[in-house]
Amino acid sequence: MTALADLLGPIPAAQWTSSRAHQLVELDMLDPITALNIVEQGIADDDPLVLAEPGQVWVLRPEWATVEDPAHPQEPDLPACLFITERRPGGDLVVEDGRTGRHVVPVWNLVLYRLDHWRHP
Repeated sequence: MTALADLLGPIPAAQWTSSRAHQLVELDMLDPITALNIVEQGIADDDPLVLAEPGQVWVLRPEWATVEDPAHPQEPDLPACLFITERRPGGDLVVEDGRTGRHVVPVWNLVLYRLDHWRHP
C-alpha cells in the first residue's frame, strides 16, 4: 500500500483523516476517539470502505492478476485499474476501467485492488 501521506501530502492526509473520522461520528454516532481509530486502522489496512473516494485510481493486486498459461497470456477478466468518479450512498461506486467504460460496483469489489493514486482537490 502507498502511504496516504505519500499520495496526498502530510497535511492534506491529516485533514482527510480527521474529516473521515468526523463523518463517522455524525453518520454512525461513534465517539470521536473510536471513529479516529477506525479510520486509522482502515488506512493501515487499505480498506476501501474507509478509503474509497472520487478521484482515486485503484490497481488490481498481483495475486488477482495472474493468468492461467504464461505461454499464452490473455487479458484478465478483471480490469487492471479502476478510476472512481462517484461514491453513492449505500456503498456503491461509479468507476471507469479504461477498457469497458463506466460501471456501478459495490465498494467491496475494491478489496481485489489497492489504492495507487489520488487526485485530491
